[in-house]
Amino acid sequence: METCDRLDRMEKRVGTLEKAKEELLAKMEDLENRSRRNKLRVIGLPEEKARGSQLLCRDISSALSKKRAAFKPIKAKLFNKGVWFFLRYPAVLCLTHQKKEYRFKCVDAAAAESFFNEHFSAD
Repeated sequence: METCDRLDRMEKRVGTLEKAKEELLAKMEDLENRSRRNKLRVIGLPEEKARGSQLLCRDISSALSKKRAAFKPIKAKLFNKGVWFFLRYPAVLCLTHQKKEYRFKCVDAAAAESFFNEHFSAD
């Protein structure tokens, strides 16, 4: 019986440690992205020349870039329908429909897709 009690306590502790680890990873990612937020990265500009195409974008982590990419399909659909939208930091899709603002987090990309199908696909 003592062994079972020890095992239960260790399982609870492992669960607590895993939760703490996930919270710390999320906090670390947020801090990294906030520190990069006001920096710009130059893409497509050869170092030895000031000519050619160039694109300036915010310097964000690859993890945040992947989260924002989850909205790429729905953003294309919204753009084609002429719906005004934007992304808020870190990865929140915001749009206005019938004078009401809607927000979808990156984990809710499927919910944004459902919203689009419900409100715009019949147009």
